[in-house]
Amino acid sequence: MSVTWIIEPDVCAAYCDSLVAEIASQGHVHKTIPAHYTSLDWGDTSRYYDEFAPKGSCVVCHASFQFTIQVAEDELWAPGVYGSRDTTDCTQYFPRFEDCLLNRDHEIIAVSELHGRGDLLFKSFGVDDRIFIRPNSGTKSFAGRLFNRSELNTGLSRSTMSPHALVVVSRPKSICREWRFVVADRCVIAASMYKDREGTRMSPDVSQEAFEFAAVVAARDFQPDRVWVLDTCETAEGEMKVVEINGFSSSSWYCCSVTDVVTAVSRVAVDDWKRSMAHLGEP
Repeated sequence: MSVTWIIEPDVCAAYCDSLVAEIASQGHVHKTIPAHYTSLDWGDTSRYYDEFAPKGSCVVCHASFQFTIQVAEDELWAPGVYGSRDTTDCTQYFPRFEDCLLNRDHEIIAVSELHGRGDLLFKSFGVDDRIFIRPNSGTKSFAGRLFNRSELNTGLSRSTMSPHALVVVSRPKSICREWRFVVADRCVIAASMYKDREGTRMSPDVSQEAFEFAAVVAARDFQPDRVWVLDTCETAEGEMKVVEINGFSSSSWYCCSVTDVVTAVSRVAVDDWKRSMAHLGEP
């Protein structure tokens, strides 16, 4: 059975051509989201994307948060999206990975609290007058980074984010290397390095220690979805830690094997589609 892969080039620019070729070589179908679709305000328009595949089709999206969130809400296809639920929010998975979490020392607070609690936050988590802040939500309204006192007072606390939105505050960490792993049915199916101490460095080379650590984490009872993305790192002290987890459909694969990802995810997607059809009583 074939799977329809709906892809957004901006999300997979580095490997779009090879992804399209691999989808075809495995007997599946791909649909590319035209550039003008990505600029639509989905809340005010018709669902133009329903032309990509008939309702009830076996579909996997690899696209932006904007696109995948809407597809998940419409439930036109099965599985459609992997990673649209709140299971990728820090409040959901941090407690499950507390023993191996990079930002184990953290506090989750509302944006509205940042300004008033600035002194206490810097006292608790500050290093060289900087603290680390990232969004709680897995949809990432901004990229996690270091903030100084001036930025805290004039940045997030007065940003366009909802004052009720939650953020994670933690102590800055020194990281040597970072890796991304794609997980399907509790198994690591593909891996890529994406940073080292010198900065961004995409490479399919992953140390045995990093892979074994990811495999153990991937096999845990907590599974945010049947397919998901795990980011890990090696600290300056040589410890392996979980950086974060992400939804599969809106995450870049970096240098992960396109062949391995398409093979494994298509298999899971077909199985999920069959389960969905059985639930609906379809033959």
